[in-house]
Amino acid sequence: MIGRRVVLQWLSAIAALFADARRFDARAAVGEKFKTLTPHQARVVAAVAERIWPGAESAGAVIYIDRALAHAYRRDAPRYRIALAQLDLAARQRFGVAFVAASGDEQDALLRDLESGHLPQLAGSRGTALFDLLRKHVMEGVLSDPIYGGNRDFAGWKTVGYPGPSREHSAEEQTSLQPSSQPFRSIKDL
Repeated sequence: MIGRRVVLQWLSAIAALFADARRFDARAAVGEKFKTLTPHQARVVAAVAERIWPGAESAGAVIYIDRALAHAYRRDAPRYRIALAQLDLAARQRFGVAFVAASGDEQDALLRDLESGHLPQLAGSRGTALFDLLRKHVMEGVLSDPIYGGNRDFAGWKTVGYPGPSREHSAEEQTSLQPSSQPFRSIKDL
C-alpha cells in the first residue's frame, strides 16, 4: 500500500515538472532542436548556467554546451547526463522540488555542495570535477566566438569589453585599459 507521504511527494514532483515546463521551454526559447540534451536537461543546464554567470542563458550558453557535447566534448555527454540527474535528485531530496523549480538560494546551496565535493549524490572529487566542468563550459558558452552557438549578440564580450578577433592590434590597443572602440565582430567577419 502506498502511503500518503509518498503520494504527496509524487504529486509535488509532477507539479514541479509542470511548473518547470511553463517557466522555460528551452526549444521554444531558442527556436532550435538540441543535438545532445533533452529539453529537461537543457532547463537544468540553463538554471546552473544562470547561477554561474547571470545572463548565460540569454547569451546562448545552453546552445553552445549542447553543440559542444555533440562534437568536441562528446566524451563529456555521459557525465552531464549523470550530473544533471543527480542534481535533480539532490534538489528533490533536500527541497522537495526539481532543481529548476528550486529557489536561487537553494540552487546555490546545491552548487556550493557540488563544488566542494559535499553533495551526497556526487561526493568528493567526482562532484568537484563535475562542477569545474560545468563552470568551464558555461564560461566558454558566454565568452566564445558566436559561431559556436554561445555569446549571442556578443553579450559576453560586451560584458568584458572585448570587441572580438582582429587581424591586427596596435600597440596602444594591446596595452590600453580602456574598452575598445572597435565594432564587435566574430571570426566569420574577418
